[in-house]
Amino acid sequence: VPGRAAHGNRFRSGRGGEEASFHAVDPPLRGQRRGGLNAPMSETTGPTIPTVTGPAWSVPPLVTILEPDVLAPRRTFAAWLAEAGAEVRTVRLWDGDPVPALDDLGGAALLMGGVMSAHADAENPWLPGVRALLRGAVDADLPVLGVCLGAQVAAEALGDGRRAVAELPEGARLLASTAQARVHAWRCGSLLALQHHPEADPDRVAFWTARGAARRLGILEETSIAYGTPTADLSEPLRIAVSAARSRAEAVEPVTTVFGRALADSLVAAARIV
Repeated sequence: VPGRAAHGNRFRSGRGGEEASFHAVDPPLRGQRRGGLNAPMSETTGPTIPTVTGPAWSVPPLVTILEPDVLAPRRTFAAWLAEAGAEVRTVRLWDGDPVPALDDLGGAALLMGGVMSAHADAENPWLPGVRALLRGAVDADLPVLGVCLGAQVAAEALGDGRRAVAELPEGARLLASTAQARVHAWRCGSLLALQHHPEADPDRVAFWTARGAARRLGILEETSIAYGTPTADLSEPLRIAVSAARSRAEAVEPVTTVFGRALADSLVAAARIV
């Protein structure tokens, strides 16, 4: 779990399931919440989830998922959040849903990934509103998780404006680095940002790999590859890439699933005590 006081931890992640070395840093955090995303870390168990009793704990907290792209759906994260006890609302930005007001987010928010650039405002007119929403959430100490594009949009909202986060926004703390991304995981106050997709199962990784390989090789239109296309139905160059990516993803799926569920549990715990 990002934030654990350890160094040189090994963790496998990324769209293709490649191995990455996480160099975790345990920074002081702004916004002293008692649990969830700002909870103290245990060397063996990760975040310390608060013990709360009474009527308030029995009411499901609302967690809003902002979905920028149909290619990076909220399905897995939504299931994890629901299993953790949250009421989940999805805002499909790609389908024209308006950016919600800060007061309408509920107890926490999750900004998913997408293929677009974090600063392609002309093609994605919802981006300025999302950046303003993220700034407001951090100012209000509202728990937010940004994944991949979500992390990039958060970085631009808070100060860094490149496609991959190259520099930490002012006041942010680095939590993890990989060979592929020096700024892989970071946080700023109540916002936690990750460059990788914890929710990407082997089917999703295979789909992304097939589309990416087709685009790079120029052998067919990437949009002609549907999610769930059997590997055997792909042309040979794509079958090789997809088979390798799927094998790597399947090997690390138990780890990424535990990590993703822990994130969802922590987000819901933080949402309960906002």
